[in-house]
Amino acid sequence: PDLRPGVLVLESGPPVESGTWENWNVPRPSSKRGCYRLGATKKVHYKMQSTTCEHCCDLVTVSTVGLPVPQWLLPIEKFKEIIAEKIRGSLKMLKGELVDKFADHGYEDRIRRYPEFYEAVRGVSHA
Repeated sequence: PDLRPGVLVLESGPPVESGTWENWNVPRPSSKRGCYRLGATKKVHYKMQSTTCEHCCDLVTVSTVGLPVPQWLLPIEKFKEIIAEKIRGSLKMLKGELVDKFADHGYEDRIRRYPEFYEAVRGVSHA
């Protein structure tokens, strides 16, 4: 892909039987039949300024998922649909809870208090 300067975000989930992970007590997985916790998922997001819209960003995401289901039971196309719906939901929530309520979260004040940091971030994302 056409990658430009941007921000790299790494995410990883706790192992299934983790107990405590990153100073957080992870509840035990449900023992109900058919319930399964995905363990130790990893995601890499690369966020960069859009080339087509000044106030937009482009996002490239790569993820690994350990899903104990045979491919004949969950075809890859159906799995892609499920993942696309999850991403769509996450992006809608991001817009509704962050972008649309940006002024309510105190970001403008934080940007004014730490101008050097935010100028550095702006410089990387617009390089």
